Amino acid sequence: MKYLRDSPRFVIGSETQSQECAEFVTGIQRVVCETHKGLVDLLGLEGIAIGWTHTAGLPRSTVFQSLPYLAEDPILSGEEVQLAEIDALIVLDLPNQIDFRAIIKAKSDKNIKTFFLVYDIIPLIHPEFFTPKSVRSFKLYLQQLLHVADFIIVTSDQVRKDIESLGWKYAAQVRVVPLGSVHQQRAPGNSNGDRISALCVNTIEPRKGHNRLLDAFDFLRKQGSDVDLTLIGRIGWNCDVLVERITNHPDFNGRLKWIADADDNAVVRIAANCNVAVAPTEAEGFGLFVEEALTLGLKVVVSDIPVFRERNYPNTYFAELTGESLARTMLNAARADWVPVRSVEIRTMRDFSRDVADLILENLLR
Repeated sequence: MKYLRDSPRFVIGSETQSQECAEFVTGIQRVVCETHKGLVDLLGLEGIAIGWTHTAGLPRSTVFQSLPYLAEDPILSGEEVQLAEIDALIVLDLPNQIDFRAIIKAKSDKNIKTFFLVYDIIPLIHPEFFTPKSVRSFKLYLQQLLHVADFIIVTSDQVRKDIESLGWKYAAQVRVVPLGSVHQQRAPGNSNGDRISALCVNTIEPRKGHNRLLDAFDFLRKQGSDVDLTLIGRIGWNCDVLVERITNHPDFNGRLKWIADADDNAVVRIAANCNVAVAPTEAEGFGLFVEEALTLGLKVVVSDIPVFRERNYPNTYFAELTGESLARTMLNAARADWVPVRSVEIRTMRDFSRDVADLILENLLR
């Protein structure tokens, strides 16, 4: 095996089964891919090799190869490493198939270090948004994760607090490492004024606040505001009524548009014709669209919830959890002057990868 013949200082395995089986690209797939790119570059400079691994020993899936973005993932397109060969395991996805017993054995045989990325624990904090079965499955997964993890990487301080609120015992260290944008910082493409051209990029599901956003849109229309709204996001779960409301709206395919499948390039093009981004979610572990929208030159209106208050970014406006408050904040944001942003001011996925690489390196060299 090439990695072993080259005698690297350490070998890291990334659990990629779910990533390999991805039939489309959403937030988690993008985070995994961008983190893989950063880790290969940053840890490669330290003589550390990274390969893909399957803790459950399942056959390799090639579904991802039909998606150009994932096909360019340097780890997915790289070499396999076995659990017995690695010094550390990273799990960046929410794997459908993961063998915790195999991980325990690897920790016993070789004392490998384990790093798990936890995006949120919303199924346990807000079970009303999920089915009882999915809540039970997630609870079991998190319990096993906490049992085997040496380090839990969370994307916000809110997620750290949520885990602590469970009152469960675990030995793992929890590190807060915020995500970031993949886009280059650019100036706004739309001028200020009363016109609101709003963009929301989120999976279509109840907790993401689309109903409240539609309430805000309707409020602005009734007030005579010049407003249009573009929704980008795939259908999630428990959203039949929401989808019906969107598709039956009198402005659908006019001032109200919904694009279920849009890649990064399409989002960038659409954002160039917008002036306000909206993240109206009720419960969130991070909310990646905030950083992405800010780097695309949009003013951002977010729900006034703790996870968004963690960010101290310019061009960000907070709205209470009502349609009218959201509408008025969108109008205020559209009228406000854009505050110039330095290229290093908004966090990037390269920053995230660097922090994760430092954490891994720090603990491998102990």
